[in-house]
Amino acid sequence: MEDYKKVDAKVTFEAYCHCPYCGAYNEVFEDIREYLDEFNNAENLDEEINCIRCNNIFIIENAVN
Repeated sequence: MEDYKKVDAKVTFEAYCHCPYCGAYNEVFEDIREYLDEFNNAENLDEEINCIRCNNIFIIENAVN
């Protein structure tokens, strides 16, 4: 039997949305993580996000998986 090397897999989670004003990709996991249920969904968040590109504020209403 060959001696294969072993490694661990890293699991990450991501939550993102696109700005409705300029279309920029905004990573929002840290902003909504406390609202997520066991299936990584959330409703009626009304979480205000400041776009990283255009600086406009928009609201995340729901998080869907």
